[in-house]
Amino acid sequence: MKIVVLTRTWRISPGMVVSYLLKNGYGVEGIILEERSRMIFGNEGIRFKKIWKLYWKYGFDYVFGKLKELMLIKFHYFKRKLYPSWKNDEFYSIEEVALVYPLKIFKVETHNSSRTVNLLKKIKPDVVLTINARILGKEILKTAKWFINLHLSLLPKYGGMDSIFWALYHGENEIGVTIHKVEEKLDSGEIIAQEKIPVSDRDNEQTLYFKALKKGREMILDVLRRLEEGRIVTKRMEGKVEYFGIPTRKERKRFKRMVKKR
Repeated sequence: MKIVVLTRTWRISPGMVVSYLLKNGYGVEGIILEERSRMIFGNEGIRFKKIWKLYWKYGFDYVFGKLKELMLIKFHYFKRKLYPSWKNDEFYSIEEVALVYPLKIFKVETHNSSRTVNLLKKIKPDVVLTINARILGKEILKTAKWFINLHLSLLPKYGGMDSIFWALYHGENEIGVTIHKVEEKLDSGEIIAQEKIPVSDRDNEQTLYFKALKKGREMILDVLRRLEEGRIVTKRMEGKVEYFGIPTRKERKRFKRMVKKR
């Protein structure tokens, strides 16, 4: 089975998923990487104006959280690069995975580019797995029979951005993971697999994120095995997808107050 992954540079989710697939015997024909948005650092150095705008729109927690995430990713990468014997089963970026496994990596400005279309036509994958990718256009979706996406919510609830935050914000006692077919409309394709994850008193957005990723990669592995065996059954989403964006500064403050009262 030929598998191609569409994702972005320096992201935790594709690192955890792809390394898991490789450890379990699934090769990846190619990784098509879109450049991660340069929120903190650009070619000109630290982007203070961008940081200031993001702070006023989304708040300190958002900016600090993104910086902390990037530091964790880079720490993992450089520690593995400098100490190849370092024993750690988790990989927090595709770049880190490439230090250990021979990956074919193709960088593109955007997934919706002629270069991406040409790469997929050349590779002719059976499955294209999208993780943290943008909305894909018609031309891309014609290049393979199976485009599947990992989404960290119980779709059709909490589609779009920051799904775990929004589930907690609305007081849900469970979150979930959905593996679904990719269509032009965001997070709207037929469901291939879906599982729930209970929220405990000790959980927060970060702990649930890692729980969901670990559950999600197990589900993807199972989906790939069922695809090989011809045992895939899909179902349409019931109801309209709820779409959410990045929480604003006011919404994050409100959520903090809600957590303190619980």
